[in-house]
Amino acid sequence: MFHKVKRLELQFDTIRTFGWIEIVTNLIDLKNIIHVKVSSSLIRQSNPSMLSDMTKFFEKIPHLSSVDIGFGFLSRKSSLTATDICSMIPSHVKHLSGSIKDLNEIKSIFQRLEHLSSANFFYDYIPTWNEVTSWLDSNRKGSSYDVDSFSVCVWLGKNSNHSNKIKVGNKRVKLVDEYHQS
Repeated sequence: MFHKVKRLELQFDTIRTFGWIEIVTNLIDLKNIIHVKVSSSLIRQSNPSMLSDMTKFFEKIPHLSSVDIGFGFLSRKSSLTATDICSMIPSHVKHLSGSIKDLNEIKSIFQRLEHLSSANFFYDYIPTWNEVTSWLDSNRKGSSYDVDSFSVCVWLGKNSNHSNKIKVGNKRVKLVDEYHQS
């Protein structure tokens, strides 16, 4: 068994290998993996069995912080939707890179995957980037982004829809980021 693997790259062609998760988990200690890069035409085509496999596989990796789905030039020709991507990504992942069918679904991904700190999306064509940047500016204050013809990289600021106050029973508690000594 390989115990020191931190970065894992998986590539599937057009056929889903039955039992591949067990094969990988028997060969590699998943506790140390922090980054997974996966490429597959089955993922790009939103194959339900492969998407389910990836969800199960990512859940087995406790320290996974970065996921790259569908890398490569053809990755921008993707059928992945926000629902597909959100269903695969566990809550401890901070960095996401992948292809998306419709750039307007980025808003949905950022709303549902609030734990992300950065994301890089590839797409075939972008007709209206302004709608997404306006949404980021109003909903994720402090975000920055870099856009080109076929990709966008976003570094996410704080989610402005969350309050820093919570209610516990009939008491309110205010959460602060800084510790002040008196």
